[in-house]
Amino acid sequence: MSYNNTSEYRSDDESDFYATCDYLNDRSVEIVKVVVCAVIFITSTTGNTTVVIVVYKERRMRTTVNFLIVNMAVSDCLCTVIVIPKLITQVFTYPSAWLITGAIGDALCRIMHFLQDVTVAVSLLSLLMIAVERYYATTCPVIANTIPRKRCGMMIALTWLIAFLMYATRFWTFKLSIEMEGPICFHSWEQLAEDPLKAWEIEFFLHTILSVIVPFIVVSALYTTILVRIKRISVPDDVRSMGRRRQQKRNRNVLRMLLAVVIAFGFCWFPFIIYTYVATLVFINRDLEIPCGVEVFGECALYLAYLQSSVNPAIYLGFSGNYRQGMKKFLWPCLSRLPEKRSGCNQVETPQIKDTKRRMRHVILIAQGQDLELRSVYNV
Repeated sequence: MSYNNTSEYRSDDESDFYATCDYLNDRSVEIVKVVVCAVIFITSTTGNTTVVIVVYKERRMRTTVNFLIVNMAVSDCLCTVIVIPKLITQVFTYPSAWLITGAIGDALCRIMHFLQDVTVAVSLLSLLMIAVERYYATTCPVIANTIPRKRCGMMIALTWLIAFLMYATRFWTFKLSIEMEGPICFHSWEQLAEDPLKAWEIEFFLHTILSVIVPFIVVSALYTTILVRIKRISVPDDVRSMGRRRQQKRNRNVLRMLLAVVIAFGFCWFPFIIYTYVATLVFINRDLEIPCGVEVFGECALYLAYLQSSVNPAIYLGFSGNYRQGMKKFLWPCLSRLPEKRSGCNQVETPQIKDTKRRMRHVILIAQGQDLELRSVYNV
């Protein structure tokens, strides 16, 4: 979903569209854009890379849900690496600027915009797969943990395949052109359809409905069903052990984490989708200039949408103790074991300490055996 897609039919010279709102070209605004881009790039690449490393290093976290979360982290990181440098380049040059020319530049123009939209679709499709897996785990908790890795790999591959097929038209509709201000990479149906504007509208509406709106509605419906079902699960009265209470707390945090990711996606992306619909249906179709206030809103909505790649890792670390512990072991391997080793990281365990730990593990295993159904529903 590219910002300049809503403006390409305003004029043959794309810069005319942006000239209607000089405020966006103010030096102070450009500085703010660069700072925001730098913050998004650093937080997104660092956070999503940390998520991938934590799941890779922690064997107990190699579950279906966490593999799908890694798939989201990879797509979010890839989206950031593609989009942010392009935005910074356009801040210092001109809209839709493309610095590489020739056959290589034209190929990169098509591939980069194709991958940019694919990564967004993969993130939401991964959320959909997680919701489906959680729903399946709720309805069949006994066999939920038996999902083989091969099937998990197929689920991940399916998210990319669907996204590839959905945005395959990008290879034909994006092209490189040399204008007065320099080379630009733009989206157009002029040589592919009799009515380019109508073709673009159909393409845009299909993409937003099939890759964003419908999956978001399905995910929301599945989690609503899961919440209703969980509230109906009766909890035994003899649940008093510390291990069982810890398990229940982790279960609630997992559900909150997944719901927070879904809500964050909607909060970050729907303002930009609403702006694009309004700009297309209210102004472009009627051959009217887009007001400066609407353009400013669209610009802010665009950066909010790309901020979503930075929000997800913060949600994982905020809601999941496993991710926090994994990050501590990754960053501070000694500090993460301080409660067990008070006098130093190389302290030798005495027989008494080993016996105490063995008893604690035995008690926890008993509590986990009593809590098989809830543990299988929220195995993150």
